Amino acid sequence: PDTTAAPSDELTKQIKNMLELTGALNIGVEYAKLMQTDDEKARNGLPKEFYQKMFAELTNGPYRDIFENALVKVYRKYYTLDEVNELIAFYKTDIGKKLLERIPALMKEGQEVGMSIGKVLGMKVYNDLLKEGKLN
Repeated sequence: PDTTAAPSDELTKQIKNMLELTGALNIGVEYAKLMQTDDEKARNGLPKEFYQKMFAELTNGPYRDIFENALVKVYRKYYTLDEVNELIAFYKTDIGKKLLERIPALMKEGQEVGMSIGKVLGMKVYNDLLKEGKLN
């Protein structure tokens, strides 16, 4: 991805404000923090130190700025300055704050539901293909 600095203008400034307000930059950080578990399977076989180093880089290292630059450029493609200002105003309302508070739980539960449905569907499709003789 293009990680060079975004243009230094009001749109970039407000996108950075919105990213800070929403905690969007912390999503990768939170994932790396969660993966510092003792559960090797959850870590995909990687050592805990791998995620500790990733967490450190995303929190304090140069990759935080690289990630921010890349995200700003993505948001610039989809939102105008007026739209970003409207979003910031929304996120400062009570319902906007509630949305931001609940997003992590919604994402986690949504992922769990998706994985459960995916497992069931995967078994169904696998069994269907077995019955059709397309798998051995």
